[in-house]
Amino acid sequence: MSGDSDSLTPGAHKEAVESPFAHVTGVAPQTRSNKTWLIVGLIVGVILLIAAVGAGIYLGRSSSDSFRTVKDFPADDYFTDYHTVAGGTFKADATVEVDLGWKEETGRLMVFSTGEDVRRFAVLLPPALSDIHFYKGQRYRIVFKVLEGGLLYASSCSKL
Repeated sequence: MSGDSDSLTPGAHKEAVESPFAHVTGVAPQTRSNKTWLIVGLIVGVILLIAAVGAGIYLGRSSSDSFRTVKDFPADDYFTDYHTVAGGTFKADATVEVDLGWKEETGRLMVFSTGEDVRRFAVLLPPALSDIHFYKGQRYRIVFKVLEGGLLYASSCSKL
């Protein structure tokens, strides 16, 4: 027992304890596959980020068109027999051809064309839309209804 008490007394000689890793020099080298996976992961992350930004821009632009549910103007049907489209509301991306005049109570009568179609059509813009300054060749998105007699009556007009 006295041997045990000597090992507990201060100043007694103790045997040094050595770590099993004391003779190891350096760290194990990283394997090449870790770096490869890191690079592949970064590339995939960048591609996903670009795709997400592109999808956001596309959806933002398409959802900002408040008239996306309005049908395009069926010019062929209108010019063949306007009765087939009477009462319908349509939109057209149109080019200003001629300003036929303005009357305070009635509005402004304009002639437009669409794309490559050589046929022209007149649209009556109500007084609320008559303050727009139209010039030949300007492009507008027009939303209008086909009224009795084939009159196209605008409810909205915005410059493209």
